[in-house]
Parts: sequence; structure tokens; C-alpha cells
Amino acid sequence: MAVARLGKELEEAAPRPILDMFVTTGARQGASVHEAFATTSRRHFAQSIGAARRDCQELLYWLRLLEACDNSAHDDGLYEMFLKEAQAVLELLTGVYRTARQELQAPGGGGDAGP
Repeated sequence: MAVARLGKELEEAAPRPILDMFVTTGARQGASVHEAFATTSRRHFAQSIGAARRDCQELLYWLRLLEACDNSAHDDGLYEMFLKEAQAVLELLTGVYRTARQELQAPGGGGDAGP
């Protein structure tokens, strides 16, 4: 949701194609996380969290690109705040993904029991 709000705020300051990719990637990341918690198998959970993790890495790229292209006077720490938040989300998703993968690799861990 924060991605959509930031996208709305930057409509005048950022190139439209980059802004669209930023918002699309953020929406895809959120959808992957929601999908992960609706899965019925650990394998699908790990795959969905992995997809959300990759999307978060891409989101950081688009956010840095938006910052570089922004011609407005956003000197209020807007980008820094969102970069820190996205980095924290990436670290969280990475931890969840690693744990999920380890559980899958453990003996009997590949079953269909939910996350």
C-alpha cells in the first residue's frame, strides 16, 4: 500500500515508465506475500516467499532509479525512508525464505502440511 501512495506522490516528479514499473513491482510483491499465506504446502509457501523476495530486490532497483530521476525538491528524506523500509522487508523475506528452504530440505520436510 505504501508503494501505491509513494507512486501517487511522485506522479509529477518521476518518469512515467519507471514509476509504473515501481508500482507494478510493489503490487506483485504484495500479491506474492498474500499468496504465500494462502498456500497449502510448504513448497508453495517457499516459492511464493522467494518470488516476493525477488520482487523486493527489484523494487529497490526501481526506487533507486526513481530517486536518481526525480527533479523535484524531495529533500525531506522521502527516498531514504522508503529505501530503509524496503531493505528491512527484504531482510525479513530473506530470513523467512531461508527458514522455509531449510525446512524443506530437512528429512520429511517436503510434505503437504501448510506453512
